[in-house]
Amino acid sequence: MENNKNTKHELFHEYYARWIDIYKEGAIRLVAMQKYKMTQQWLVSLIPELEVCQ
Repeated sequence: MENNKNTKHELFHEYYARWIDIYKEGAIRLVAMQKYKMTQQWLVSLIPELEVCQ
């Protein structure tokens, strides 16, 4: 239960980066991976403090 609580307050861009690593790494083409990584960079720039629970 404690892990779930920590995940809720995790920064969204960190959660997204981990999601990419788990579900997309090695499963999609390089150009698609680059788009996911670019989106992650935009999340850091635009909403750096947004938490998953928000």
